[in-house]
Amino acid sequence: MRMLCTAVVLFLCLCLTPCAFAAQTDDAESALRNSIDQILSILGDSSYKGGANRQERDSKLRTHINEIFDFKALTARALGVHWKQFSPQQQNEASQAMSELLEATYRDSLDKYDNQRVEYTDATQLRDNQVEIRTLVVSNAQKLPINYRMELTNGAWRIYDVVIEGVSLVQNYRSQFQDFMLNKTPEELITLLKDKAAKQRSNS
Repeated sequence: MRMLCTAVVLFLCLCLTPCAFAAQTDDAESALRNSIDQILSILGDSSYKGGANRQERDSKLRTHINEIFDFKALTARALGVHWKQFSPQQQNEASQAMSELLEATYRDSLDKYDNQRVEYTDATQLRDNQVEIRTLVVSNAQKLPINYRMELTNGAWRIYDVVIEGVSLVQNYRSQFQDFMLNKTPEELITLLKDKAAKQRSNS
């Protein structure tokens, strides 16, 4: 009898798990769609064309980007084992500096927005509470694959990594950080990130 009950429980788990995973991917994609729709709406707003009201536009974009991106999780993954060397305050500072660097790095791409659209192609469960949403950014005949890796944290789905044409943002920065942190301090990395962000802003 006990064996029969165990078999029934396992059968129910196998039946229910795909449904639970499907619900998770649906929720994650819904959160991503909502954020991207709002960002594209701002980028397509005629009142911001030609660089007009840029400060206002950037402020609105920053709000939505910070809602959907988990820069602390992204930075922690990029630093790997070195993340433990950072105090809680330094972790917050590094995450903020990282968000500023990424904003400055991709600012030109936002400025060049020209009614591109986003197609959602597929979603995969990576592990419990982690999914990958695959998309294509379509511009005329060109299609740029961008995958968003998201994690459910404190009841909200947020991005912790972006894979652009097969290149992971986390892995890209991890390869840079690993060598740097072999003989540098957390404060020196934070300074480096801030300096890079400032240089990017001055060039844009």
